[in-house]
Amino acid sequence: MFIIYGNFIHTPVRGELEVLSNHLMVVDQGIIVLLSSEFTNDANPTTLVSHVMSKFPGTTLTSLLFVSRHQFIVPGMIDTHVHAPQFVFHGSATGVPLMEWLHQNTFPAESKMKDVDYAKTVWKREASQALADEIERRRQRGYVGKINMDRNSIPEYIEDTQESIDETEKFLQYVLEKKNPLIRPVITPRFIPTCSPHLLAGLGELAEKYGVHVQSHIAESDDQMAFVEELHPRETDTEIFEKSGLLTPLTVMAHGTHLRPSDVQKLVSHRTAVASCPLSNFFFSGKILPLQRYHSEGLTIGLGSDLAGGYAASMLHSVRNSVIASRNIPSPQPGDAFDFRTGFWHATVGGAKALSLDKLGCFRVGMEFDALMIDVSIVEDGPPTHGVDTFEGDTTEVMFEKWVNCGDERNIKRVWVAGELILKRE
Repeated sequence: MFIIYGNFIHTPVRGELEVLSNHLMVVDQGIIVLLSSEFTNDANPTTLVSHVMSKFPGTTLTSLLFVSRHQFIVPGMIDTHVHAPQFVFHGSATGVPLMEWLHQNTFPAESKMKDVDYAKTVWKREASQALADEIERRRQRGYVGKINMDRNSIPEYIEDTQESIDETEKFLQYVLEKKNPLIRPVITPRFIPTCSPHLLAGLGELAEKYGVHVQSHIAESDDQMAFVEELHPRETDTEIFEKSGLLTPLTVMAHGTHLRPSDVQKLVSHRTAVASCPLSNFFFSGKILPLQRYHSEGLTIGLGSDLAGGYAASMLHSVRNSVIASRNIPSPQPGDAFDFRTGFWHATVGGAKALSLDKLGCFRVGMEFDALMIDVSIVEDGPPTHGVDTFEGDTTEVMFEKWVNCGDERNIKRVWVAGELILKRE
């Protein structure tokens, strides 16, 4: 059990920022067990410890953290769509259409992951298993998939259909046998152009058999949509995923910028979520996801970096670009502005909803404690240590907004996953 005292910031309601000033939080076995504003005027260590021990007699207190005025605690952000093998070329190859980009950069880079030793230096089944092992070793939370493709890729990356299904099942079993709630396997057909109906049907059966998550790409770009039409005349990829049993409440589909109204309603009816990837959408989709409208229609939407389709790994970039993108299309409700608060909600609560993680995304008693400690302090003398400029009169909300818009990983001083401190910087 440990105590944190200071300012906590979250967005439990979409579009609304809640600042919990001078609050006492107690976390036990990864769960928030106390969140109180009782000690705003008397926060000395002796008083806080005495109060907590009276509330939870017989427990062991491991630490007490005081958060300074220029620091605050926020929920961990959730990246709902990222390609681990593409890390080697992120920040490059942003000037070509999607299908050309896949064949020139993505497929060759990912095919090298058959060499597990190579895969481990970068971050097929063995490579995906190695990634799950590495996430577990680092005590992080991660959902990992083994890619499936049995057509329309480079020759060395195309799998035999039945072998692809069998290898996926072995991967699912490997990860599930860990019995680690932080690491979950994901069924991952790349997208309709590279997956035959037989492969999709087999993966749909595995999704039902094991009750695991599913991820893929959907309605992403003009050239991808044209390819689907060529392969499956008069069918959308949404309809194909649906008849394959791959639209479930545990499914997250990336992009969705070219969805038809009927496709959106299918996703809503299946409680399937969309990972909005605003940065890569700018480069490859040719359209902006109408996030406000789709949300109003009942679609669950998280945010994704889509590394390396998006060049930036930080979820702050996804938040910022979701605001920029949404400001460029009309909102369905006049005056319903999409701002940093809404963007942060989609990166936290929205991402948790997309992955069916109902105990994450905000700070409430009974929720799991995945969190970051942000520091926007300014060094008076010497070179800048981060990109956020704060001043004496800045409120906590102003400092939070500045961090969202101007901050980076240098502002992150501590990281907790399920209540465990996995990163500490002085």
